Amino acid sequence: MNVMEIAVAITCFNRKSQTLRCLNNLKSSCPDAINLRIHLTDDGSSDGTSEAVRAQFPDVHILSGDGTLFWSGGMRKAIESAMQTEFDFLLWLNDDVELFPNALYETYQAIKKASHEDTSILVGATLDKEDGSVTYSGLRYRHKVRKLKFERVDPRIDQQNLLCDTLNGNYVVLPRCVCEQVGNISCAVKHAMGDIEYGFRAHREGFEIRLLPNPVGICVISPIDSAIKMRQRTFKQQIQHLASPKILPPKDWWYMTSRYGGYLWIVSFVIPYIKGIWQWIAIRGKSNR
Repeated sequence: MNVMEIAVAITCFNRKSQTLRCLNNLKSSCPDAINLRIHLTDDGSSDGTSEAVRAQFPDVHILSGDGTLFWSGGMRKAIESAMQTEFDFLLWLNDDVELFPNALYETYQAIKKASHEDTSILVGATLDKEDGSVTYSGLRYRHKVRKLKFERVDPRIDQQNLLCDTLNGNYVVLPRCVCEQVGNISCAVKHAMGDIEYGFRAHREGFEIRLLPNPVGICVISPIDSAIKMRQRTFKQQIQHLASPKILPPKDWWYMTSRYGGYLWIVSFVIPYIKGIWQWIAIRGKSNR
């Protein structure tokens, strides 16, 4: 039996227990037919993540960052390292995904069932721990005009049509030919949106993006903001928050909207900032009553 070589790209920052759990789930669920080579970017963690990984998983190739890479930069570094090795497929994996025990096996089966000419990107949907709803997945356009409005696809509902327009990068399997032709995650995006931008580029290069038929694990959506935090900010702090690397940095968002937002891209660019300011005004107004 030929062993399938899968390189794995992961990035992490100061969540040691989650990173170790992710690596443990990944390795313990790996079928004999797959050989994993894991490339992990530790973006300057101060909680001992690298030391713990070296102790428990000495075969993991660890790369170091200085704390400024964020998701896109950390993944870019891990992917660059993986591309210097031999592999059949590259798996993007977020360390906060709790993989189901059969996730890798079902991925392997999906690849084996496909024809040799199939170069589709495979995306694994993840679910919320409480209600089982889809949290990350393949994405489809929700709006014909505003091209950056999406809906997450639930493979359990839409088994007959698993094709998507772009993707969330929590669990993504790319054939090597896709990596070589599309390249790495763009330097134009610092944190979020690097996965969505990659999916757009892959589509433009002619590669299909397809969901795996079953969800691959649990991954909870982290709350971006709260009314309490918003109420405590000044107007200037709210503007700084909206423009911060993990929310919607203007340079990154300008790149995304102008390149992929359609002919009304400027509307797509402005609306999130207007909404963020309006929410702040409304919440502060309630607190002053």
